[in-house]
Amino acid sequence: MKIFTVSRVAGFMWLWLLSALVVTGAAPGPLQPEAARERMVLLRGQVAYHDELYYKKSAPAITDAAYDALKRELSVLEQQFPALVAGISPTDSLGDDRNGTFQLYRHRERMQSLAKSYTESELRGFNARLGRQLQRNDLVYIIEPKFDGLAVSVTYERGKLVRAVTRGNGIEGDDVTVNALTIADLPRELSAKAPDGSANPVPDVIELRGEIYLPWAEFKRINVEHEAAGEAPFAHPRNLAAGTLKLSDPREVAPRKLALVLYGWGAWLPSAGLPVSQRAFHAQVRAWGLPGLAGYSVGRSADEVWAAVQEFDRLRPGLAFPVDGAVVKLDAVVLRAEVGATEHAPRWATAYKFAPDRAETQLLAITVQVGRSGVLTPVAELSPVSLGGAVISRATLHNADEIARGDFRVGDFVYVEKAGEIIPAILGVNVARRAAASRPFQFPNACPSCQADVVRVADESAVRCPNLECSAQLRRRVQHFASEAGVEIEGLGPALIDALVTKALIRDLPDLYRLRRDDLIGLPGVVRRWRTGS
Repeated sequence: MKIFTVSRVAGFMWLWLLSALVVTGAAPGPLQPEAARERMVLLRGQVAYHDELYYKKSAPAITDAAYDALKRELSVLEQQFPALVAGISPTDSLGDDRNGTFQLYRHRERMQSLAKSYTESELRGFNARLGRQLQRNDLVYIIEPKFDGLAVSVTYERGKLVRAVTRGNGIEGDDVTVNALTIADLPRELSAKAPDGSANPVPDVIELRGEIYLPWAEFKRINVEHEAAGEAPFAHPRNLAAGTLKLSDPREVAPRKLALVLYGWGAWLPSAGLPVSQRAFHAQVRAWGLPGLAGYSVGRSADEVWAAVQEFDRLRPGLAFPVDGAVVKLDAVVLRAEVGATEHAPRWATAYKFAPDRAETQLLAITVQVGRSGVLTPVAELSPVSLGGAVISRATLHNADEIARGDFRVGDFVYVEKAGEIIPAILGVNVARRAAASRPFQFPNACPSCQADVVRVADESAVRCPNLECSAQLRRRVQHFASEAGVEIEGLGPALIDALVTKALIRDLPDLYRLRRDDLIGLPGVVRRWRTGS
């Protein structure tokens, strides 16, 4: 077997193979040491590549399920061939979201991740392990929704907000305080009085751990604006939230209305004030006026824990925030101390990841749209398929690189996934059903609207039409200008805009204010309203 050099090109080439492996449920057979070494080299490079995209660029190229499958396969191989493990394995890494543009700040207490469970048996095994270790069968668990956002640590000193820091590498993270201050429900000061008016002491220092996320309603609003402007919609609110929090200008962050939820803690000084349980912590968070969990469940057995996890999965389509799983935590803090933690995760908690909704359908066509800035965005036209309670007939393919990376071809049968996302993602291709006559998709060299030669800037994925007089760009600019995000011109919809551009009544935005009554008579949506005198 040839040893592949792991590079950006190799990452693109292998992506659809690995994704298809995850989708079809295929698993590699037993490997000999040499073959195992080659496979481990490839997997380590893949994990490192996708870590860079996910944590630093907030632009993952594969789904969480596909990424987790890569790490699980690597972990199994490392256990089977421990002599082949050299240095720090990616399976022991938390990831690292530091991007080099923010000042770094060291956490007072290490910020960890969570161990993951994917099946009912793994979740029951978590309960059995804790029962054996603590020699108890009366353990109480708190089951919380697993928010899909960016992990953050918020520090208060003597009740005053002083800092917001991303997890980073677990030891230190990016200081994003200036951007976090745009979050409306993040109080600058802890309330020293409980809701009933009684005293509500605050610690000298407390690191509160939580997640910054984008609510579904806000995610929808932003995507509506983008699509109206002919721009590709964002695929997932987690990526948009993470990218927004890392913007350099808080004036760009504020309009996107990020939200925060707090569900844990790091340093707590003096320690005498520590809560005795997770339930007590949630009550204290609310008493301080902080954004805590709106709801959680209590489980006193493996059966009750599993039932609570299933209930969260059932309810998640109606939740106002993105959720990709449920977190199960030992309630009693004193028992947590007995159980302890690894370097990267507590042993007293696990995150159960929900299985994504997935279906197979045919890719009927790939259409290319031109946005207001000239960017060409490919869209997959699909044979309609029911997925996640909705009928899916279109999915964004983002850019030319995405098509090449997945080798998506017209006529292919593709795997479509919708893991709580509003925008469906094409995960991979069922190569076994590919027609012998199929050919790779050729991204256009000319603008589909004005036929100008397209251009691509080095190190950018975007392909652009450089013609500022391109009619497609003009239509999108006018749509954006007239939208709620612009000046909100009532009645100026796509049909009327198309007619105005087609008849050359407008060539740029100022022409909207030069239009006369006679110019508009007979155009779509205009005649009827004026003839009735409205």
